[in-house]
Amino acid sequence: MKTNTYPDDMSKENQNRRHAGLEKSIIYNVYPQTYRDTNGDGIGDLPGIIEKLDYLQWLGVDILWLNPVHPSPFRDAGYDVTDYYDIADRYGTIEDFDRLIAAAQRKGIRIIMDLVIGHTSDQHPWFIESSQSTDNPKANRYIWSDRTFAHNGDAGFITGSSKREGKYHSNFFYFQPSLNFGFGRLDQAWQIPTDHPEVRELIEEIKNIIRFWLDRGVAGFRVDMAKSLVKQDDDERTAVRSLWRSFREWLDEDHPEALLISEWSEPEHSLSCGFDLDFLIHSGNQIYTHLLRSEEGSNVIPGSGHSFFRAAGKGDITAFMKPYEKLLKKSKETGGLISIPSGSHDLPRLSSGRTLDELKVFYAFQMSMPGVPTLYYGDEIGMRNLPWVENKEGGYNRTQARTPMQWNDEPNAGFSEPDVQELYLPVDPDGAGLSVESQKGKTESLLEFVRSLISLRKKYDSVFCKGTFKILHASSDDSVLAYTRTSPKEEALIMVNPSATEATAPIPLEDSSRWQTVLSSHPSLQEFPLSDQGEVTLPPTSYAIYHLEINGGPA
Repeated sequence: MKTNTYPDDMSKENQNRRHAGLEKSIIYNVYPQTYRDTNGDGIGDLPGIIEKLDYLQWLGVDILWLNPVHPSPFRDAGYDVTDYYDIADRYGTIEDFDRLIAAAQRKGIRIIMDLVIGHTSDQHPWFIESSQSTDNPKANRYIWSDRTFAHNGDAGFITGSSKREGKYHSNFFYFQPSLNFGFGRLDQAWQIPTDHPEVRELIEEIKNIIRFWLDRGVAGFRVDMAKSLVKQDDDERTAVRSLWRSFREWLDEDHPEALLISEWSEPEHSLSCGFDLDFLIHSGNQIYTHLLRSEEGSNVIPGSGHSFFRAAGKGDITAFMKPYEKLLKKSKETGGLISIPSGSHDLPRLSSGRTLDELKVFYAFQMSMPGVPTLYYGDEIGMRNLPWVENKEGGYNRTQARTPMQWNDEPNAGFSEPDVQELYLPVDPDGAGLSVESQKGKTESLLEFVRSLISLRKKYDSVFCKGTFKILHASSDDSVLAYTRTSPKEEALIMVNPSATEATAPIPLEDSSRWQTVLSSHPSLQEFPLSDQGEVTLPPTSYAIYHLEINGGPA
């Protein structure tokens, strides 16, 4: 295994080719159970996703990320896999999957899959074999202690459910035994190092899985719990970074075009070992939480603070921007990218506690920031969190954000045919107006606004997708955020005020006369509002995007 810092010259060339398309992309996350049901069983399916590819193309989506579609007992909604080489019956067949790949490619949409390799279901054949004895061929495929009644100092160990002596380690739920990628620090006799032969055997099996789907046309993978594969790693994630670097080096030879996207939220680590993109999420560092999800009910993890994108105006943008600037600098050094998602299957809906105007302010920010924007299905139409929805397949309070996509205002919201009586989850009974059909073609709707921002991002891709990022104003003293995105021949200036009160801030610009308004929320922002004192005043809950041509205009 190489130990040089990623990327080397060959890897950099491959990375540049991948990122030429990735940095211009919009990622859209589909929860397959609740996107579109075509066979009337009340559960979304692959033919339903195929049916809606025209919509995704119209919206401007480039990459479609599917949550797990493999066979599973579905005790954690598919994040408990029993067969990595097939499609769950409820979603269709592997032939349906092949049709999805082909149909998406014809529309210029790439498909990425969830790669859930930190654990499997306890019903996976590997685990069934592993749990029989301490000396079978799969004995070390999972993490097992050597004694049933010994204290292992880790609450993640499960005992009493298997034939073999010892306890198995679980990544989350008890039925998700941890696959054994080794330990960074060894302090027990039963722990094995990351270069152990049985770890290498597991890695080769994972490569076979990856190759199987890439050969079918998948563009890459979003890796679940990517940072936690190696246990007892050091603070720099040295061992797991080495593991992922080895995967990337293999891919650079086997499938150099393949994308690796991490659920890590530590770009300073993930992007240095071969991931192309890292999601900022609610776990790990807290900058995403400071931005959107500090309030009670806005996060799956209980909180009681204030986030910046709230009308209350009590959040502090510097809690996000100061660490973000450092992460952005690190990402430039490695060539990797960062994504700020609107939400995910693990989080309450973005719309929770926010008005339409508040959502628009956030999207003006999200679609103009560096990196790759990610939309969780239904966020583009303002779908609501449903707190009364009961736990389904291990979702618990996460279930509230997994309800059926609302395509129209008819019974079952176009997710299933109107006469289908039993759905995977209930449709929002008060969701009238929060549907694709009711918003499409209406200029002031959230859907059309999000689509216009996606179109704007692609029109001015040299600044929004590739341009440098500079903060003009971000202070804990007010709710104004202003920044520029700059390329050699054009520049964009973005200002937002999520607060419900007017806000004034100094903006260091010498000449505002040449800036042309591209998009704004208020008549007072139709012309650049710089005062003689060098200040701007933004109306309550407002945004503005301006454009400037440099040296003769766009290339």
